[in-house]
Amino acid sequence: MARATVQALRGIWRDRDISRKLKATLYQSLANSVALYNAETWHPREHDLKALRWFQRSTLKTVEGEKRAWQYAQEEAEGAEEYASRLDLCNKTGVPPIETILRERRVAWAAHTFRNPNEACHHLTKQEIRKSTPRGRMVKEDFEAIGLPVDGFMDLKPQPAAHVVKAHLVAKRPTKPLPKQQKTDRRGKTKACKARTARQSENIRKQKEEAEQKQAEFIASISGRRWERVPNTTGSAWQTEKSDADPDPVMFQIDAEDFCENSGRTEYRVCGIWFQKMSDGTYAAR
Repeated sequence: MARATVQALRGIWRDRDISRKLKATLYQSLANSVALYNAETWHPREHDLKALRWFQRSTLKTVEGEKRAWQYAQEEAEGAEEYASRLDLCNKTGVPPIETILRERRVAWAAHTFRNPNEACHHLTKQEIRKSTPRGRMVKEDFEAIGLPVDGFMDLKPQPAAHVVKAHLVAKRPTKPLPKQQKTDRRGKTKACKARTARQSENIRKQKEEAEQKQAEFIASISGRRWERVPNTTGSAWQTEKSDADPDPVMFQIDAEDFCENSGRTEYRVCGIWFQKMSDGTYAAR
């Protein structure tokens, strides 16, 4: 499900206008929350950690947009070599390694239980640590890894608040959060991009001028002339009458027809311009 979540957000990962910091925040909120649901109570074995490392490395490649030859060659890499490439992706995105995330969740949960002496989980967690059960040893190693002896931490009165524990965990991370990007540093704002935008704007302006000129020439070609319906066609197809001065008729389509009560004349709309039928039978633009 977590991998499907990452794939469903491909449009966000490919958008260069979205900062890398925001992408990392979305990844941790949407993907990690699914992949590591209830992870603070897990007792993962080595094959579980291997699957989680592979998930993090493959999904961070999608988030970072990197899929190069040297990364394809490391698809089956293991051990320190695999960890090095994954840690490099973590440094680029500001996402902590999966081992660090699991440790932080276990420590945060244990610290939460220590603050609630009236709950059963408080006594159960302390009992596991003192009896050195597999999970108790794992929690003890987690506290030692962040520089907090668990034996002394359990007996603190009062227990540290949640935000204090979280700040200590963040300070001990091997990767640091990415700094906030300035607007001037956003992708897509290079000189080449500005030049391309200027060229596109100039082309649009020229096309608009050409279209307006063609419309003006067309209006001039049918204004002041007599009109007639084109034979054997629907009523909206018209053309100018042939004459010695204008032997070639101009065909056009009438968009709408109306009667002006003020002038008492029939009006026709062609290309957004209203024409009135004059007393001599010709049509003139309003």
